[in-house]
Amino acid sequence: MDDKTPITAKEADSIVALAKCTFQPGSYAKRFVGDMLIQYRKVEKLESMTITEKQRQFLHDLGWKYRKQCARFAFYPPVEWQGEKKVDNQAEQDKLDAWKKAVE
Repeated sequence: MDDKTPITAKEADSIVALAKCTFQPGSYAKRFVGDMLIQYRKVEKLESMTITEKQRQFLHDLGWKYRKQCARFAFYPPVEWQGEKKVDNQAEQDKLDAWKKAVE
């Protein structure tokens, strides 16, 4: 059984922002975010909502993947959520570097 830890305020904000994003119909990401939003709305205190490390990592990955859509809702994922993502070419690396500077 995975150990659960309390969710952070930044992660809670990401859940709310991701819930407004457009996902592919029937995707796991869409269901995951919907389930997290329901769980978030049920808790009275943020500290009482807990998630596993796998859920946390997936939430961070989604926050980073959908960061452009999340920006429309004033949510900017921390650069740490990027992890060790690799880019295909120099143009993508330049865009990534510009993004990192903008959110710092």
